[in-house]
Formats: sequence, C-alpha cells, structure tokens
Amino acid sequence: MNSIEIKYIDLYKSVDSICKDIFRNERHFNDRGEEVFGVSAYVETMESERYSAAPRPQDWDVWYKKLKRLRWLRNTIVHDSGTSECDEEDYDDLERFYNELINGNDILARARRLRAATSARKRASAVIAQRPAQSRTASPRKKSYVGWAVFGIVAAVAALAFIVYYFLK
Repeated sequence: MNSIEIKYIDLYKSVDSICKDIFRNERHFNDRGEEVFGVSAYVETMESERYSAAPRPQDWDVWYKKLKRLRWLRNTIVHDSGTSECDEEDYDDLERFYNELINGNDILARARRLRAATSARKRASAVIAQRPAQSRTASPRKKSYVGWAVFGIVAAVAALAFIVYYFLK
C-alpha cells in the first residue's frame, strides 16, 4: 500500500465507525439479503430512498455515486494485492464526507431536514384549508360592524321620532 492508500484506509475506518453509530439501532440488508453495517448501511439507506417520492437534496445522486466509489475503493485496497485507483481527490471526497457527518450536514441528514420542512409546510397548508371561511376573510366581520351601525342609526331615528311625537302632542 502506498501512503495515500494508508491515509485513505485510516480515514475510512473513522467514517465507517460513525456510520455504524448512526445505524446502530437499525438493520440494513444489501440486494443479496446480507446484513450490512457502517458505510454499506449508509449506501443501502440511500439506495432504498433513491426512488421514493420524498424530496431530496440536489446533490443526492452525486453523493450516492461518490459513496459507492469510496466503498469500492476501500474494498479494492483491502482485498486486492495490486495497486488501486485511489488518489488525492478520493481522499478529499472521503474527508469531506467525514466532516459533513461530524457536523450533521451529510446527505441523509439534509434529506431528513428537507422532508421535515416539506411536511411542516403541508401541515400548515392543511390547517389553513380546514379553517372556516369566515375566519380567513375580513369582510364578514366588517359586515357585522356595518349591521350594528345601521341598527344603531335606525334605533336613534326611531327614538328621536318617538320623542318628537310625544312632546309635540
């Protein structure tokens, strides 16, 4: 192994450990039915959500492909005795993913926040739609004030007419 591969494997172990912690209470299986952990569980989660109708961040597919490549590179380095295709750019991608995991800004966390925000907007729209029409518009309330004003004027005129009639008689 060359120096970049050694650095890559060390960082990959940290990323894999974080992913194991993230998914410690969940079970994930690959397409062959084998249980997977760590980065593989992360990729499988992305794969299972890939075709759902739920909103996803714009760079979802980019990170999905990168993570599959990063996992493939790790397997190539560990299991193949020849040279791998691992380079500085791959290490930088892995380091960026590590930092995003640490900061809670990884692709799955962003997707979860996006779904929560979309769900909150839908709930708010549903609540507004369920309110009675009278509470959503100001005109019925204005009509009631106008009605009371007209009633007051009519009552005042009637009282004045009664007073005038009574005293002039």
